[in-house]
Amino acid sequence: MRKRRIKILLKLLLASFALLVAFLLFERVRGQISLARYRRQLAAQGEKLTSQELGATAARGENGAPEVLAAIEQLKKGAVLPNHYPPRMKLTSSGRAIVGFHEL
Repeated sequence: MRKRRIKILLKLLLASFALLVAFLLFERVRGQISLARYRRQLAAQGEKLTSQELGATAARGENGAPEVLAAIEQLKKGAVLPNHYPPRMKLTSSGRAIVGFHEL
């Protein structure tokens, strides 16, 4: 009697696991189909979906640092970069700290 119950329980567990796996596989396929439809819809509306379509150009060579540094030089103080940064955290004599953004 006990072995029979164990067999039934194992079959139920196996069946529930198989149903879970089947559900996850079904949802994955359904999601891929839905994504493909959405991409086709966006492409039909003229949206650009890849980096090649966007016209993104890679930096010459392997090192893009000179282009980044040139872009940093174009940033203006006050317009993009703050003139005054918030104060740092200060330590007290008791070993605690005063948080910088609370201190003004």
